[in-house]
Amino acid sequence: MAVSLLLIIPFLAQASSLPDVDALAMKHPPRPDPYAKCVCEDADAASVMSFVGIVSDAQVLLGEDGRSPAARQATIFRVVKTVKGEVSNPARVWHMTAPEECGVTFDYGKRYDVRVIAVEDGLETSWCLKPSP
Repeated sequence: MAVSLLLIIPFLAQASSLPDVDALAMKHPPRPDPYAKCVCEDADAASVMSFVGIVSDAQVLLGEDGRSPAARQATIFRVVKTVKGEVSNPARVWHMTAPEECGVTFDYGKRYDVRVIAVEDGLETSWCLKPSP
């Protein structure tokens, strides 16, 4: 009996030192979903192209004030593999950056599976097409 108590006491001491879940919730309240205002339009599956690419550069345009970046920019990908459709190499992909506008961002040097549609000025992607690393 004494041996089993010796095994239980350290466990109880460890359990009492665990953080209180309610206390953690109060320190870090849930954040609102940044994409909650994003409204996705249905894309024709036949028009969606996809490729695997590595981010090599970006084209950032100036906003209307002439100082801050515009909401829409292009990310340049070095195409590693074309999965569906015809994609030039390098591929310039336009996208919004603000989550409430279904925008996405990409990290330099990182590899992504990118889904795009053809638009008037090239290729476009969004959170709705779900590009993923």
